[in-house]
Amino acid sequence: MPRWIILAILLLVVLARSAVFVLWPESYFDADQAVFGLMAKHLSEGRAFPVFMYGQSYILAVEAWMAAPVFLLAGVSATALKLPLLLLNFVIAWLLMRTFEREMALGPAAAAAASLPFVLPSVATAAIFVEPSGGNLEPYLYVPLIWLTRDRPLWCGAILGVGFLHREFTIYGLAALLAIEAFDRTLFTRAGLARRGVMAGAAGAIWLAVQVLKRFSSGSGPGTAFDSIYGASNNILELAARTCISPATALKGGARLVSIHWPALFGTAPVVCRNSWAATAAVEIPAHER
Repeated sequence: MPRWIILAILLLVVLARSAVFVLWPESYFDADQAVFGLMAKHLSEGRAFPVFMYGQSYILAVEAWMAAPVFLLAGVSATALKLPLLLLNFVIAWLLMRTFEREMALGPAAAAAASLPFVLPSVATAAIFVEPSGGNLEPYLYVPLIWLTRDRPLWCGAILGVGFLHREFTIYGLAALLAIEAFDRTLFTRAGLARRGVMAGAAGAIWLAVQVLKRFSSGSGPGTAFDSIYGASNNILELAARTCISPATALKGGARLVSIHWPALFGTAPVVCRNSWAATAAVEIPAHER
């Protein structure tokens, strides 16, 4: 079967598993998503300049910036808010297939099969993949890009910097890259250390640039400044809070992995029905009423 047909099938599967959540967003929409919708609306109207999620100094406002041009073209709606994430799903599916072909020498069919955990996840995970709430989807883009640019340290560092500021768990992709390079003994060569040093410098430059930029950002909506945020965390503190290396907690953590996280990933966790209409309406309230 020609490669383009296999890729087209993959993209159609992505469209099919995402359509209900994009075209009927009230099927899965909550307050966090509404906040990003408001950020995009305020940005498209020129009323605010969000750098991070409102009320936070972490979770880069990438999804709001992606949605703002769509709001200008198509109007403000929860569907328009999710359209950029649907497009990003297409990009990731294509990138995974392409990466498996080129990096692992797989044929198109085998590369498509290897991409299925992302292309055809459980229903609950498919909903999260079009959920604009702070970067649940984007690490699936950042991590392959970190791998593909591993020999281009400036690009790799820039992607790492943006990815970490957007969603701190992107750092796991760096950990995997360093582990692979340590295993094949390229990390501790002069060239390997130089590459990672340049990468770290580029990531640090992105971090510093955003720390300066956020001083001019709207902290909690139109007319607010970053100084209005009190006690907000940042990406490093969030990562540290979620990191624990203790044998005493390993058993408990393993139990939570099996009882909480795997059911959420595979769609077997019970879901409490929530009233999503109010949150959806929050994005679509006319500007003069807000």
